[in-house]
Amino acid sequence: MTNAQTDRAVITLTTDFGWQDSFAGVMKGVIICLNPEAVVIDLAHDLTAHCIEEAAFTLWSAFKYFPEKTIHVAVVDPGVGSGRHILAVKAGGYYFVAPDNGLLSYVLDEIGDYQIRLVNNPDIMLESVSRTFHGRDIMAPVAAHLSLGFPFETLGPTMDRPVRLKPLYPDSGEGRIIHVDRFGNLITNIKPPETELWDDVLIETGEVVIKGVSLHYAQAPAGEYLAVAGSHGFLEIARNSARAEDPPALTLNSAVRLRSSKQD
Repeated sequence: MTNAQTDRAVITLTTDFGWQDSFAGVMKGVIICLNPEAVVIDLAHDLTAHCIEEAAFTLWSAFKYFPEKTIHVAVVDPGVGSGRHILAVKAGGYYFVAPDNGLLSYVLDEIGDYQIRLVNNPDIMLESVSRTFHGRDIMAPVAAHLSLGFPFETLGPTMDRPVRLKPLYPDSGEGRIIHVDRFGNLITNIKPPETELWDDVLIETGEVVIKGVSLHYAQAPAGEYLAVAGSHGFLEIARNSARAEDPPALTLNSAVRLRSSKQD
């Protein structure tokens, strides 16, 4: 995507805080107090609590649609207050601030060339840092300071071995479900087959077997399973007007296999 430049700093927030409590709003308040001109965008706040893989996918699928120099803050942090680190990353023309728990894995895999700093400079944190809300006390002020031109190099020391999740793309013929969206659609990590092969492919996961790849969700009768080439660029398993997710067999990390129907 071609990025237009903006004079106002853009900061996105991705969390599992939801909207019942004030956590997300307080982070925005901290940012605006430090930089009233910042554009703060809520990317997602209703992520599954503590699900680092879901947050990693959400951030990966969205970051590239923002202007260069956007600062992406992601807080799904079950290890808050423990010995885990907080990272600031400069990569692909963007900045990322997140706990070192694998949340940035898919972004780092995609960009490849990046710089990482361990955030430990007290000058860019709130004066009082709690043990349970580093999103407010550390990550939000770090993002605000970056938006004001605070030198990336002074955030803390360099590091080159962040915690990593299993790679996004499969390293064998078998893929897996990497994300379940709010409609219950199952996003796999398998690239759709070439158009001329769509009618011949069989997609298998759990006890579900789907023949062929549909052009859209409504191509199957209501309630039936189908596969589509989803907007994220991956093969997606869905049900027309129903949830495809059916734990424990069909959910995050379930195996997915493709084979040719001509083999039968």
